[in-house]
Amino acid sequence: MTCVAPSKTFNLAGMQLSNIIINNAELKKKYLDEVIATGGVNTPNPFAIVSTVAAYNESENWLDELNDYLDKNIDFIKEYLEINLPKAKLIYPEGTYLVWLDLTSYGLNEVELEDLMIKKANILLDEGYIFGKEGIGFERINAACSKSILEECLIKMKDALGSL
Repeated sequence: MTCVAPSKTFNLAGMQLSNIIINNAELKKKYLDEVIATGGVNTPNPFAIVSTVAAYNESENWLDELNDYLDKNIDFIKEYLEINLPKAKLIYPEGTYLVWLDLTSYGLNEVELEDLMIKKANILLDEGYIFGKEGIGFERINAACSKSILEECLIKMKDALGSL
């Protein structure tokens, strides 16, 4: 069973469409009988179908360019941290554009780190602690933005952490 969606890759979240591919006939029948038959799965609107077909069939070049841009942004984060925030550690993303930054070496608890990011750096990231206690001291940053926005965010982070 494979579940995929064009939502993030092709910016089609508003179309509210995903795909479930089931090659095993027995599992497919069970899924149809137990999930589809009980509701909760809707027929997609025509725009969602056309958008998804276009994304999958006609957007390969665009997707290659997007992946290249994201890779360059992640490399930029890595290089910026190495030069400007050497105590910070980049956790390379696996299949996503959301990058984890390990800031535990700064010795801040979750409240102090969040306060520093919001009040001193004036940036709002996903605080690691919202994902569980293992995330304390981590920040999650979205690399799927323009390099200039990413750079502005990292400069603010550097200035705030540099004040410690």
